[in-house]
Parts: sequence; C-alpha cells; structure tokens
Amino acid sequence: QENEVLEGNLQANQDALDISSREVEKAHEENETLLNEQAEEFRLQTEKMKEEMGSLEAERDTLSSQVFVLEEQVNHVTSELESERCRVETLEHSAKQTARIMSSKEEEISELARLLKEAEETNDR
Repeated sequence: QENEVLEGNLQANQDALDISSREVEKAHEENETLLNEQAEEFRLQTEKMKEEMGSLEAERDTLSSQVFVLEEQVNHVTSELESERCRVETLEHSAKQTARIMSSKEEEISELARLLKEAEETNDR
C-alpha cells in the first residue's frame, strides 16, 4: 500500500512536471515569438532610418551646392561693388577737378570782362 501511495505521488509529481514542462515550453515559444516580432520591428525601423538618413544626406548635399553657388554670387557682386566704388571715386575726383577748372575759368572770364570794360571805357574817351 505504501508503494501505491509512493507510485501515486510519483505519478502526480510526473504529471506536475509534464504540465510545468509544457508551460515552460509554451512560455519559451511565446518569448521567442515576441523576440522575433521585436527583431522585425527593429529591422523595419532601422531600414526606415537608413532611408531617412539617405534623404537627409541628399538634402545636405543639395544645400551645400546651393551655398557654394550663393557664395560665388556674393563674391562676384562684392567684386562688382568694389569696381563700382572705385569708378565712383574716380568720377568724384574728376568732378572736383572739373569744378576747380571751371572756377578758375570763371575768374579768368571775370578778369577778361573787367579788362574789356576798361578798354571800352578808355576807347570811348
């Protein structure tokens, strides 16, 4: 009878062990499924990030090219402005020189007019 009790306990323990083994196996399968799903999600996110990175790099290259073109335009305009500034300085200098010459000529004309007037007065006498 004691053997029957022991065999019953043994069988109960074996049944409990089988149930536990199945539960562990089921939990393992569920964990593996979950890990596979997470791995796939991570892979998809990684692919998406790679695509976004490629787009951002292309955009960066485009912007770099635009910046280069704009810098060249700024350099060209700056050079033109410097040339124009020099031309304006030359014109200002010429204008001042012309004004001095005109002032001198006006003085000469005034002197000639005075001399002419004196000559006419002398001639009238």
